[in-house]
Order: sequence, then structure tokens, then C-alpha cells
Amino acid sequence: NSKDVLVEFYAPWCGHCKALAPEYDHLGEKLYYNDSFTIVKIDATANEVVEYPIKSFPTLKFFKKEEKSSPVDCNGRDMPGLLSFLEQNHSGESFDLTITVDSVEKFQKFSTFNHTMVVFFTDGKAISDAQKEVFTNLAKDNIWIDFVIVTAANAKTTLKYPKTSSLFMVRDSKATPIAFTGNTTDEEAVKTFVVDKMLNKVEEANLKCINAVREGGLNAMIFIASEEDEDTNSALRNFIAAADQLDGKIQLIYTTDPNSSSYRNLAGVFNVTDKEQPRYIRILQDKNKKYGPSAGDEDFAFGVEDFVNFYNEWNAGDATALVRSAPVPEANDESVVEIVGSTFVKEVVKSGKFAFFEVYAPWCGHCKALAPTYEMLARKVAPFENVLISKMDGTANEALGITAKGYPTIKFFSPDSSEPVDYEGGRDREGL
Repeated sequence: NSKDVLVEFYAPWCGHCKALAPEYDHLGEKLYYNDSFTIVKIDATANEVVEYPIKSFPTLKFFKKEEKSSPVDCNGRDMPGLLSFLEQNHSGESFDLTITVDSVEKFQKFSTFNHTMVVFFTDGKAISDAQKEVFTNLAKDNIWIDFVIVTAANAKTTLKYPKTSSLFMVRDSKATPIAFTGNTTDEEAVKTFVVDKMLNKVEEANLKCINAVREGGLNAMIFIASEEDEDTNSALRNFIAAADQLDGKIQLIYTTDPNSSSYRNLAGVFNVTDKEQPRYIRILQDKNKKYGPSAGDEDFAFGVEDFVNFYNEWNAGDATALVRSAPVPEANDESVVEIVGSTFVKEVVKSGKFAFFEVYAPWCGHCKALAPTYEMLARKVAPFENVLISKMDGTANEALGITAKGYPTIKFFSPDSSEPVDYEGGRDREGL
């Protein structure tokens, strides 16, 4: 193979392989016509590759086109991680995720993957350097959308796209193309068009919209149901009907298949379980702030007006903030105050104190190394009533509005602001 090749060795029964499958398949489809990469998977229970004994599943190896005898192990387990690995290890001079097709037949084949696409027709001409730069930059920043350049002459006419534009958003294979009417070399204008038009007002949960919620800061109302019965069907019809009143105010997303990876992703985000209740309604705001109805899940009626009222309640600041929380400690008289999810806002954000807040993991070696110094700091500032040194187990709790991307994560709060400052200094006595 004359390209760089990423190979996954998998086992059909492996849970980790099943979790990776939707994103790995999406990657393979995304790069189907890419000039630089080939994406491969091998059932290692039915095939043996003698040169590479497989000890665990999935195992991913990357074969550069000039160094096929010395593959590199890839630890990526989702689309962002896999693409980041390819960008760091690829053989070419530039990392280009745009797709160029030179025939209507190739475009129709690519369309069968049913991805969201931004399509640019050149009508047989070469794409300009400025237009190519816009496409290349946006393709890197919007990995769940495919940026397709169709160079075949008269392709737009053959495919019955409107003649009024050369650039279109296509949300799925059945959707009507949405024309862009601005300047195709204006990156900000094209970016705004992509963000505004990439989702339908109601979306069944998929990788694209989940990523927009979890990473892109999209505010979304999310309906999650684990039982597909008449009550769920009725609630879903009402949820979809509510979109007409909520269009332009908040994105609506639903999932009703508990066996799907999308359901597991969203259930995990909200820490919901079908053991107690089969239907939930939630709002996710600003990446990590979660809300439920103020009256509680049991009393939510799932009618059209109930969904609209929930939005109004949230918009007015009256919805119930939701966080995962360990029980409140019965005794909390140590020099470093132990915080849990349910006490974070009261004891840290609204404490009126200058506060260090550490998010740690019990198993983390860096956290263990920091602990004696952190405790020393707490004892040293104990006489000052307006200073707080605190910590929270990030594996058992969530802090409203705080995302810990690693351990330990340390934030500093001051009395005159609810927005923390990242502590990036030394983890020694002098730095703290």
C-alpha cells in the first residue's frame, strides 16, 4: 500500500472494541477517498499476523508508507484521539482532512455514508488557494463534518443542486442542501454558516451532535428513554413538537435505544440510570453544567408545554443544577477541607474566601506526591479566616462548571469572582 495505514486488531467479543467501532468506522468512511491514509481492521481471533503477536484488544498499529517494517503503536480510542495521532505521525508535509472527488459517481458513493457534509463544487476548475485554505482549516476544527470538494464539471447540475451557490451544507443523505450565499474565501463567514446549519432543530443522538454538546459548548435539551413503549413514543412526539417553539433558542437531542453507544454516552454525561426511571429530560449548558426540572424527574409530565416550560425555567435560572456527589463527610476538621459535588458551590464558589480547590484521584501518583505540601500549605494559612485550602475526589464527584482534564487539577477562587483561575505554578511550597 502506497499510503500510511492504520490497522486495528480486534476481537468480536471485546467490549472495548465495540465501544471503539462507531468512531473507527466513521474515521474509515471519512478518509475513504483521502490521498494519504488507509484505515484497516483485522479480526485477530480469525486471522493471525505472525510478525505482530496481539496480547490485548483492541491493538492499533500505524504503518508509515516509507517505514512499513517498524509500525508505531496508536493509543487513540475515539475520533479526536485517532486524528490527533494521525496528524502527529503522518508521512506527508501537510495534514489535510478535506475530501476531493473527481466524479459524480464517487460523490454518490461517499454520500452513502450519510455523514454531514459541506460540499464545494468547482465545476471543472481548480479550487483557489484561498478557498482550499478555508476548507482545510475548517475540516481540522470540525472533525464530525466532512468537507468535500467536487471537481467534476457539471456535477452540480447532474446532482440537481441549486445553481445559486457553489457551497452547500448537507446534513444527511435525505436532507435538502442548504446554500451558502457569502464569500467562499471568508473563513469566518463560512465557519458561522457551518456552525449555524450543521444540526437539525431536533437530532437523534449521534457522534456529531454529542461532540457539539460535550466539546463545542452547545446548549442542548436532551430526552433520554430506556423503554420503547407507548409512554415513551408519546413523550418523544411531544418533544419533537416542542422544537417549533424552541427553534433558535436551544438544540434538541433525543436517544431511545439503550443498546446504542450514543445512549451510553449521554447517559454517562448525566449519570442517569434506567433502574429507577425509564425517561429523563436534561439540559446541558456550557460544556459541563447540567440541569433537571426543579419539580424533580418523577413529576415531569413530558407534554409539549412541559418541555417549553422547562426551557423557560432554565433560561430564567430556576432549573435544578445536577452534579454527581459522594455523601457529605460527617466530620470535616482536617486542615485541607474535603469537598463533595453537592457542597462545592456553597463551600468554595460562594464561600467569600480566597480558595485553592484541588481535584484529585485517589490512585494518582502526582496527587499523592502533592499531598504533604498541600497539607503544609493548609496548616500555614489556617489562622487566616478568609483563606480556604480544599480538595475533591474527581472520580466520585463533579464540581459545577469545572472540567478536570487531568489530575491533579488546581483552581483558585477569589471572593469577588465566581470564575476560577487555573493554577499553573509549581507544586512546591514556594510556588503554592
